[in-house]
Amino acid sequence: MVIQILESSGLNIKTFDNLNKLSTVKLFQSSIPLKMQSQIIGIYTELSYNLDKSFLSNYKSLKYIATPTTSTTHIDIDYCKSNNVTIISLKNFRDLIGNFTSTVEIVWWHLIELNRLCSRAQESVINGTWDRNKFFTKSFSKQIIGIIGFGRIGKQVAKIAQNFNLQVKVFDINTEKLLNLEPAIIQARSLTELFETCNFVVICVDDRKSNFNLINRTILSHISDNGTILVNISRGFVLNSQDCVDFLENGTLGGLGVDVLPEEEVSSSHNSLFDNPIIKAKIYTDLNISITPHIGGATIDSLQIAAQAVFGALFDAVSQFLKKI
Repeated sequence: MVIQILESSGLNIKTFDNLNKLSTVKLFQSSIPLKMQSQIIGIYTELSYNLDKSFLSNYKSLKYIATPTTSTTHIDIDYCKSNNVTIISLKNFRDLIGNFTSTVEIVWWHLIELNRLCSRAQESVINGTWDRNKFFTKSFSKQIIGIIGFGRIGKQVAKIAQNFNLQVKVFDINTEKLLNLEPAIIQARSLTELFETCNFVVICVDDRKSNFNLINRTILSHISDNGTILVNISRGFVLNSQDCVDFLENGTLGGLGVDVLPEEEVSSSHNSLFDNPIIKAKIYTDLNISITPHIGGATIDSLQIAAQAVFGALFDAVSQFLKKI
């Protein structure tokens, strides 16, 4: 028994039976007794577990952790480096995920929802009112969208934005990503400039530590035209939740959409999520907020493709390791 599968929403369960029959690599789903954890060489996990030092220290033989995600904030990277544990993630499969559109679909749902007030309009109909005059808003056309982080998702956002006749501005600390931009796409010189000039801002950054609390009241105070709509589908810790709610309350932000929250990355219990200021504001106020529970990459097709690729790499790595001992 050398691979433990903590969760398997994207994996075909029949695959496990076939692999157990055909290989010396044994698979074990879900939890196992503490005394058996020392036998585990590889762990497969998605996002429901927080693999911190206290969790991983029970796995004395661990060599590999595989996760079908681009973010690895649910894994203690420092512990893994210190103990020679290799992490296999979707970052190892850039070409594969280049074809995924699931996350950008959620970006544009949030943008359309916040800008056109679709759910509010629908709710009014359900409540017996047919009055479009309550829901006049601006079209996307000829407004400006700012994109923070111009990687795979940022580029997909920009492509769709151009179809809505939006002017696109981008900012990325890695200026190499901004070389040879299309003539219609403008490079912002700073985050400050992006918030000073854009009607919509979408955050598509990665999970590096320097992005912690990236969007806070200091940055938000540079919004020059009240009503900016902000959407975060990257990492929960990028936003200061309370600052965002404060700027919604004073009208500086016209809308806030999130698919991620910081509490989901640090807590073993999701109950603490509901103490987050953004969720509280959504429940108890009429502020223009849209929230989804980290469903950006969670489509059946993309999850299955990602899970099978990452698990296959884990299985191969463990198999090769066993041949050497």
